[in-house]
Amino acid sequence: MVQTKVKQTNMPIIIICAITAAVLITAILTAILLPPKELKVSLAGYGSTESGIPASHGLSVNASGSYYTNPDLAKIQIGVETKNPDLRKAQTESNQIMESIMQTLKDAGIEEKNMQTANYSISPHTPYDSSEIDYYRVNNKLHLRIYELAKIEEILNRAVEAGANQIGSIEFTLEDYEQAREQSYELAMNAAQKRAAFLANGMDVELGDLLAITGSHTNYRPFYFSGYANQALASEPGMESGYSESISAGQIEVNTQIDLLYAIVNKL
Repeated sequence: MVQTKVKQTNMPIIIICAITAAVLITAILTAILLPPKELKVSLAGYGSTESGIPASHGLSVNASGSYYTNPDLAKIQIGVETKNPDLRKAQTESNQIMESIMQTLKDAGIEEKNMQTANYSISPHTPYDSSEIDYYRVNNKLHLRIYELAKIEEILNRAVEAGANQIGSIEFTLEDYEQAREQSYELAMNAAQKRAAFLANGMDVELGDLLAITGSHTNYRPFYFSGYANQALASEPGMESGYSESISAGQIEVNTQIDLLYAIVNKL
């Protein structure tokens, strides 16, 4: 009777051990015999995708495209600086000269909407060895938008003749660069596709689907002409009223950089 009770007591333990062993054997056989699950592609800068392509089977390329075009707009600041011990006289002189400049610009074809006051400042000047103000300096600057680029030299010379004695550097730019951006994007895309095909051929593999287009951004570089910069053209003794240096508008560069991620489907 005692032996029978012992066998009945150990029976559940034997059954549990047998079940555990069976589960372990099944898991091992499953891991060996069944194919691995599909992997997500995860490359630096691209994140993950449910493409089912192993990470080692992806090809990423980077390329850029630059599109050059002629500018259609020039931005420039012109101004007048006056000095006088009497502040009111300095202001009056500055205002009168600026009114003359603006009228001259209108006569040259610049619409009033393309003229905007950029800066108006008053600065007292005190000698280093005295606490008394010896004169006041009044600066009045005007921001211009010029669309007739062929007339820039004429316009600036007429402004100088009207009393302008400060002319900043000229920025040649585009009124709307969206079309140029699209052109540069197309150039970058073509370059990236050619680079991917070249690399795939060198690696003896075949390109699959295009999985991602990332990192696309456009740099827009206006052209600056500084021949007029910081020229006190009309106020310095001995200087002619006008400026004869030839102005060239050059070209605008619109550059786009792009990253493409391709799947590699099989060997050639």
